[in-house]
Amino acid sequence: MSPIQNKTVRKQKLSQPGQLRADFKLSDIAEKLVSKSRKTVIDILNGKDKRKLMIVGPCSLDETDAIHEFVREIAPVAKEVENEAFVIVRASPAKPRTTVGWRGLEQDSVEKAREQLVGVAEKLPLAIELLEPHHLAWYGDLLSLGWIGARSVEVQNLRLMASSAPKLPIFLKNRSDGAVMPAVQARATIAAEHHQVPLLDNDGVLALHDTPGNPNSAVILRGAEGNVGNITEEAINEVSKYNQLNQLTDTGVVIDVSHGNGAAETKGKSAAGQLKAFDRTLKLFAERPDKILGVMVEGYINEGNGLGYGLSRTDPCVDVETTKNMIREFAKVLEK
Repeated sequence: MSPIQNKTVRKQKLSQPGQLRADFKLSDIAEKLVSKSRKTVIDILNGKDKRKLMIVGPCSLDETDAIHEFVREIAPVAKEVENEAFVIVRASPAKPRTTVGWRGLEQDSVEKAREQLVGVAEKLPLAIELLEPHHLAWYGDLLSLGWIGARSVEVQNLRLMASSAPKLPIFLKNRSDGAVMPAVQARATIAAEHHQVPLLDNDGVLALHDTPGNPNSAVILRGAEGNVGNITEEAINEVSKYNQLNQLTDTGVVIDVSHGNGAAETKGKSAAGQLKAFDRTLKLFAERPDKILGVMVEGYINEGNGLGYGLSRTDPCVDVETTKNMIREFAKVLEK
């Protein structure tokens, strides 16, 4: 049989999921934190817990200690506002690229990515973007929340993966062109049972699963390409309409103040743009508090992006002091 790859293509075996979990384990206390945090998010989705979500952290995880410094800075503020807001740290080990670019720490070392994520999950609830069907096998035990991004929301394998994890809340971003219907259709897909879904098991082998369906989901509004925002009542109503058409519980939306929303006024992604989008979100929240589940912010130690300690290697972030102020400001609004 003729080979389909050039013989010079480099191949490297990866650690199998079971071995990764054994090598980089959560403590018993952290396992309980993960379980409790998942339930909290589900209760917020279902209206049993009246708090809102504040999802903060770097656009992408890196190999430095900056993520742990960020967590140490954020943890006391999370405790301070715990009666109003539930704070989750976002720290994605893999990044989608529109064309080319650094694809995240996982590209460099899945072992280092797992080690870094364990360090976060030991301290605060953790969320990542689920970019590959094997991500639940590698990292699922660490997560209190996952999301599927704008470029991936229509990927069937990711939807099927999400349907296999009913205890893990999974959010869906609107498509990068701004369309919200695909995100709601993804909600309907992951809520359904599926037969013979190929998923990676702990031995690193693809095995067929019957998935039970995952009812714990919501839509993230993140704006669109071309510096277009969707922090609007019209966008919220559109999500509600499609939820109803798909016979789904209307769980409300999370507002992502980065991406298109953060670029809408500054004509490009920036820390300043995130702050403007955050202000718009607070104003919209005052009008529709029942329909906004929470806010997603890209924040890190230092403002902006680039190479260097505490800088996002991908999209620009607000700095850690600004992140803390945003958490407090959101909590203050929630007190009213």
